[in-house]
Parts: sequence; structure tokens; C-alpha cells
Amino acid sequence: MNIFENMNKIRELKKLTDEINAMEFTSTSKDCKVKIIVKGDLSLKNMEIDPTLLNEQNLELLKKTLIDTTNKALNEAKIAMRNNTQKLAKDLGIGV
Repeated sequence: MNIFENMNKIRELKKLTDEINAMEFTSTSKDCKVKIIVKGDLSLKNMEIDPTLLNEQNLELLKKTLIDTTNKALNEAKIAMRNNTQKLAKDLGIGV
């Protein structure tokens, strides 16, 4: 493999990384009262919370719903990253 082939692979990897980072993954709680959006770089972009959950009586439920919904969105992002990385590796002839 020569230096030009390596440079092309690096460019393809950079392009894939940029594409993944631009993706967004949305998860909504089972009761549809919490919506979480994470970006491909696994940062939290947005969180929507139904106002009925914002009282002291619902605090524990809100915490659990936020954690579950955020983890679901992050898992979707991780799966997409794994799938895209495997595809790139296959396209580049790299065994993963």
C-alpha cells in the first residue's frame, strides 16, 4: 500500500467521521413525555420535557425517564457509528 492509498483512506475516514458527527438520533419515552436528541458525536443536542412531569412528586419518574430515553438515543448513535465503521472497513479492505 503506497502513501497515496493511505491518504485516500484517511480522507474517507475523515468524511465518514464528519457524516457521523452531523447525524442526529432522537428517542422518545414510552409515555411520549420526554424527547431526547443526541448528535453523532454523542453530545446531547436537545431535550423536551412535558410540563406535567415538572413537579416534585414526579421527580424520580422524571429522572428515570430522562436516563432511559437518553441512553436509548445514545445507543442508536453507537449502533449507527458501528455500522458505518464496519462498512468503511469493508470498503477499504480492512478486517474488523
